[in-house]
Amino acid sequence: MSIKAKLISIAVAVMLCGTAAAEDPCTGPEELAEMIMTKRQQGAPMSAIMRIARSQDAERVRSIAVKLTMAAYDEPRYTSEEYQRRSVREFRNEVYRGCLKAMAK
Repeated sequence: MSIKAKLISIAVAVMLCGTAAAEDPCTGPEELAEMIMTKRQQGAPMSAIMRIARSQDAERVRSIAVKLTMAAYDEPRYTSEEYQRRSVREFRNEVYRGCLKAMAK
């Protein structure tokens, strides 16, 4: 299993059964968003990330991972480390905020 697959599997585990996820169900998607955008900013091919996202067993997790991957690759890739960190942080926060809004409905 590649490091990318391991990272996503860890995020999925946190999302489904971690204590942080139990306290705040938006933590898992937030962390998954950070991992995906980090890989995007590092130049990982979208096809590789989508392959990992689509390989998740749970339909709900697979759906979230695919949507986050598509959203991350809609954003530009930056060459400056400062802008890469900012992009990851903003994407993570956007996903977290969106999750909170969806749960408030």
